[in-house]
Amino acid sequence: MWKRHGELLMAVIVVLCGAATCRSGTTSASAPPPNRGHCTPHLCTVLPVTQIAWSHPCEDGDGECIGSPSILRLRQSSTILASHDVYPLPQHNHLSSPGVVTVHRSDDNGSEWRPIANITGIYWAEFIALPSGVYLLGTASDLGGNGSAVVVSKCIDAGLCVGTSWSTPVPILAANASSPDRRAFHTSGAGWTVADGMLYRPLEVETSECDVGGTNPIVMAASVDCSDLRDAACWAVSKPLCYDPAWRPPGGSGGDGRAWEEGTAVTTAAGDVKVIMRLDKGGLGADCNRVALIDVSTAHGLTTIRFNRTLPFPSGSSRFTVRYLPSANAYFALVNPVDSNRSNTGASPDPCGQRNVLALATSSDLIHWRVCGSPVLWDDTGLVHARYLDDASFKMTGFQYTHWQFDGADLIYATRAAYRGSSDAGQANRYLFGRVLDFQTKCAVIP
Repeated sequence: MWKRHGELLMAVIVVLCGAATCRSGTTSASAPPPNRGHCTPHLCTVLPVTQIAWSHPCEDGDGECIGSPSILRLRQSSTILASHDVYPLPQHNHLSSPGVVTVHRSDDNGSEWRPIANITGIYWAEFIALPSGVYLLGTASDLGGNGSAVVVSKCIDAGLCVGTSWSTPVPILAANASSPDRRAFHTSGAGWTVADGMLYRPLEVETSECDVGGTNPIVMAASVDCSDLRDAACWAVSKPLCYDPAWRPPGGSGGDGRAWEEGTAVTTAAGDVKVIMRLDKGGLGADCNRVALIDVSTAHGLTTIRFNRTLPFPSGSSRFTVRYLPSANAYFALVNPVDSNRSNTGASPDPCGQRNVLALATSSDLIHWRVCGSPVLWDDTGLVHARYLDDASFKMTGFQYTHWQFDGADLIYATRAAYRGSSDAGQANRYLFGRVLDFQTKCAVIP
């Protein structure tokens, strides 16, 4: 019934918003007027987004859903690239074949999108742009029985990269599927950073080196002067930071398990590198809005990572990206804050996995965070008022795994969305692009 309810709401928006706004195929990268909708093929909404891709099979609960957003504006142009992969339902994150990443391009600052490339043999990928070129770094597959190597593909268009041609992904860090020396890598488009001429990229590893099961953080590092990131010799990798249950804050429910994942790297005001880790039920205490902070250091070619602390942060069991803006001396993140009335009870669905609101947050010191003004995205479907399903918006809508970058006075972002037709909040049937206008003013940050 919920799907039929969503279809009726879409029809109501089409009727209400008028022909001038709802003409099929006309979209805008800027926010629509308040309380008015706009339509693209297969989507009508009042949210300030355009649609990059749509997966109708995901809506049936047994098809392929959209995962791993990554976004990159090509330098000095109106062209933006957005990548994603797909994962099958119902066996979430267990691929039966090598991963495939699809690259989409917009040549008008995000108003209209088209797919331009499919890259086989890469999954959970993120764009990396360096003087030597534009790359996608990810894994060859998922955490299934064969493990997963870390791989890199390079944009090989003639002249400047426009995202059409990509090299075959090559491994830069090998996996091992056998026990007792199992090693399988996990990542997402979680955010890389550069400091002192070095590129830092966090990942996670399932490894027999650690006593506690699940994924454990590592950091890979390469010189920005490396001529080609596909060369494994360019890279150094830290030892895994094995999870210690003593680091878990008091309270909460759920085993230790896969407690830490999807870290984002950020360069601090002092020039240091930190990794901020998403915490899942096993790593959280009673409070859902919390993360782990990891220190990163490199000396004599050796990268080392150390646990610093867990700290309050306006996002629960959801991926996020944190970036520092030197001109504002402030950090920013797009996050999924969890309502204050939810706690880590171990219930299903995970109370800490709330994703039906996307918000902008800021910090002056990376430790103390606050949410900036009204949400960036919210559930406009009417599910919040549904009588046939308790807590319907929480269970059916999610704006998640948001990847973003600074874009002048604005932020641009790509998010995978369980929205208007999804089978549940975690399964993304849509891939959306949006823009946060004048984000420093929204956060009352004075440069």
